[in-house]
Amino acid sequence: MHDIGKSLIPEDILYSTEIYTDHERDIMNQHPELGCQLLSNILTTFKYDNHQELNIILNIIRHHHERYDGKGYPAKLKGTDIPLEARIVTVADVIDALLSHRPYKKPWSIEDVELYLINGSGTLFDPLCIDAILHSLDKVTLIQSRYPDVIEEELQA
Repeated sequence: MHDIGKSLIPEDILYSTEIYTDHERDIMNQHPELGCQLLSNILTTFKYDNHQELNIILNIIRHHHERYDGKGYPAKLKGTDIPLEARIVTVADVIDALLSHRPYKKPWSIEDVELYLINGSGTLFDPLCIDAILHSLDKVTLIQSRYPDVIEEELQA
């Protein structure tokens, strides 16, 4: 759900395995705001009125690419100005991405992911979120083993 705005990104950019040009990066970086607009329009159409839940969801969609040091996007929020729910999802999203197979990369080992999280604590990520997940990496590996990636080649076999 946090990446719902990617549904509005042109496929040639979304599925590219090349390094983005500055123009393509600008387009891709619009997905958080596009996602908020899309979800807001849908929920308004269906007269969804639980504003507390809506604000949590929209915070996650809008701010999951913010960085703890303020160098993220779209709003360049810093530290605890980033909503907690977005700081949590940011860490979960990065862990999932690093541990998952992608057309352009192999999955990282849990040890490499752990090191990346430690090195990014305080710059990329909220240190409290990193401390919390580092104490639960055994659960991450359990989830990973329970729900392994299905690689496209396996689907075609």
